[in-house]
Amino acid sequence: MRLGYISKAARAGALAQGARRQPVKAAPVVLSRGMSQAAAFRAIALACMLHMQANEAGFMAGLDPEYLHQMRVAVRRLRSAFAVFRQRMPADRLAPVADEARMLARQLGTARDWDVFATETMRAIVGAFGGD
Repeated sequence: MRLGYISKAARAGALAQGARRQPVKAAPVVLSRGMSQAAAFRAIALACMLHMQANEAGFMAGLDPEYLHQMRVAVRRLRSAFAVFRQRMPADRLAPVADEARMLARQLGTARDWDVFATETMRAIVGAFGGD
């Protein structure tokens, strides 16, 4: 089971058409001068979570390395929001989520390192030695 925001009808339509979703870049976050810090944090965190969620299925299916990149961008932005708003958030609520985000960032970073090695570094090494 996966949580998602795409309706069953939209998923069925995409499957019927054989549509393949493309990696999704982060959408701009709209903040206003009169917005409270709590509201600003919610808007930023929600945008990060939607960005992650929009790329999750493609990442899990291993369709394109760009999904991995976009997942890393979303997690990095979320961690930045935690850092910026840390003084305004209850530590007992923030710490567990920040720890999970740090762990996820580390795992995604390792996956990206392997991806770069397999698709770029290894190819260059093999090419340097005249292999296929």
